[in-house]
Amino acid sequence: NTAIAAVFSALLVFITYFISINELRNEVSDFSGHVYTYIPLLKGSQGVDGWMAVPYFMWHLSVIALEEFTPIPLEASAALVSCFFAMFGFYVLYWMFDKVAAYYELECGAVQKGFFAFALSMVQPLFMYWFDTTSQYLGQFSINPMHNPTHMCVKPFSLLCLCFAYDILEKVHNPQHKGMFVDVRKSTKKASMLLAVTLLLSCMAKPTFAEMFIPAVGLIMLYEWLKRVIGGDNTAKEYFHKCLNMLLISVPALAYILLQFHKCERFCRLRK
Repeated sequence: NTAIAAVFSALLVFITYFISINELRNEVSDFSGHVYTYIPLLKGSQGVDGWMAVPYFMWHLSVIALEEFTPIPLEASAALVSCFFAMFGFYVLYWMFDKVAAYYELECGAVQKGFFAFALSMVQPLFMYWFDTTSQYLGQFSINPMHNPTHMCVKPFSLLCLCFAYDILEKVHNPQHKGMFVDVRKSTKKASMLLAVTLLLSCMAKPTFAEMFIPAVGLIMLYEWLKRVIGGDNTAKEYFHKCLNMLLISVPALAYILLQFHKCERFCRLRK
């Protein structure tokens, strides 16, 4: 199983490296902007100002560390860090397939799990120039935007957040739920801690996922709570406490997002 997964991940790394290097040749690409504009801001005495400009710093600091502590040049460091996060995302998908198959007692071999994890790491939309280049439509957006390093960075954390949140919400609705990704038979404390940490890390990678994920979960739980209140369900009060628990899980991420907005706004005022 390990060898098969390694083969698929190696293929993904090979493809990601050359895509990343190719993107750096384009002056207006996202890769070039992050490498040649944002990374210099995070270096040296400009570090604080750089953090205010780019508070989602995980990918950038990883590139800086690789360049500073190894003889690998900046461009190759950027490509290799992108490869690492692409591989991280691949293994999260592989782990997800393994857990889902075990939960439903499905026969799913290493080749199948490796192939589908690789496919979901590479799938791209079908581009039609006669339809996608009009002024009214910007074209399909891929779940694998390999032109954007911070999207690649946040992807594995966002997948893990979905897994942990699934087990927590399923346990709330079904007390008999044992846990698909995390053992929640006794309590959801472990899943809650993992979700809180992973959600915070996702904000440090790129906050856009948390900015969509937190309101989405909140709306789902609010709808369920209101339905119980209106229906006179005597479990409404208990469910409200579950809603508060989920809110507490998101507090570190929400605090960091608010700090990001505050620092970015201050940076823009200083620049003026």
